[in-house]
Order: sequence, then structure tokens, then C-alpha cells
Amino acid sequence: MTFSNNERVAIKSIDPLMTIGWIRATMSNGQTIMKNIYGKPDIMAQITRDNYVPMIDVVVQNSTLSSQGIYDSATWTQTGGNGSLISNGTHSAYALGTGSNWYVSGSVTLTNSCGSSTVHFDLAPQTVSDPCSFSLNKISANTYGIIAPCDPTIQPFIMKTQIFNVYGTKVKEILPAQDKIDLSNISSSGTILIIKAESNGKTITKKVITD
Repeated sequence: MTFSNNERVAIKSIDPLMTIGWIRATMSNGQTIMKNIYGKPDIMAQITRDNYVPMIDVVVQNSTLSSQGIYDSATWTQTGGNGSLISNGTHSAYALGTGSNWYVSGSVTLTNSCGSSTVHFDLAPQTVSDPCSFSLNKISANTYGIIAPCDPTIQPFIMKTQIFNVYGTKVKEILPAQDKIDLSNISSSGTILIIKAESNGKTITKKVITD
């Protein structure tokens, strides 16, 4: 907090992570004036899932873009996934892919005179699934299998498995057919991986974090 009896008040943040604050001044005539002050952009990603075309907007919290000194377009970057992130450089973007088993990972950055702020996001299509369709579930540490929810006695075989990292690079392909997927020796603990498994003529995709 800063006190002054001068005509000018200098504000210096003691918290480098501060994005919003306020200043209140009492004039000599007793009138009090209050004004919000901002540091780096205080932003968040707002996702709208509309069928197969998920939309994303970068918005500021508790104010407007101009009140935080943001006048330039956002910088959109795709960091992973097998879909495509599309933006015209403004504060909105959308993602597209083939079929229903795709996703996009990315980040968006906004800048004002105090610096830049970046938020990360994941986009995937919203689909209406068959409650009896096969699903890829965790059955033990780092081990996944195909489950038939309407008939648990069925043990579907996985004809082919591909493992991708968050950048969309394939790190492993498992053949021939097996009844489970073991990730124990593929990556270190806490790694995000994308499993793409083929069973009974269908492809199932699941994003997992290794144990």
C-alpha cells in the first residue's frame, strides 16, 4: 500500500504475479477517487463445444480487453494433437479433425505493456456415444484394456495399438493382437500419452497419464 500527499502517486507492485489491484486517492476537497490497475493480462480460455467444431475464445477476467491495455491480437500456437487449430489472429479460434477420434492441444498468449500471459488448452469434438460401444479403461497401474460395458463377459482383442506423445509423435506401435496395453516401459511417470487402439473394426482413442 502506498500513501502520498503529492499531486502524483507512483505504484510499484510487491507481487510479480499480481494481475489486478486498485488505487484509491482522497483529494484535498475530501472527494475520493478509485481506479482499478492491472499488471500482465489476467486471461482465461473459454471453450464452447458445438458438435464436431469446438470453439475457443480467450477472455479477460473481471474486466475488458481494452481496460487491461490489450490492443493486439492473440498469438495462437498448436502444441500437439492430430487435428488442426485454426485462427485468423484475433481472440477466437476453432479446431477441426477427421472423424471423431481427434484432439488439439494448444496455447494462446495475450500481451500488454506489463508483459505477456499464456493459457493452455485441449480441444476435442463433442460426440454422442453408444452406451454399449467398447471403451478403453484402466485395469491396473499403467495397464489398459477394452471393456464391453453391456456385456462384461466379452473380452475384446486389440488388433493394433499406437502410442503418441502430446506433440502428436508416435512413440510406439504394438502388434500383434493382445488383450491389454502395457505402458510400463514406454515412458516415465507423469507423462501424458495418447492411446489409439483398434478393436472389432473400430478405433478408440484415450488420453492418459502414466503412473
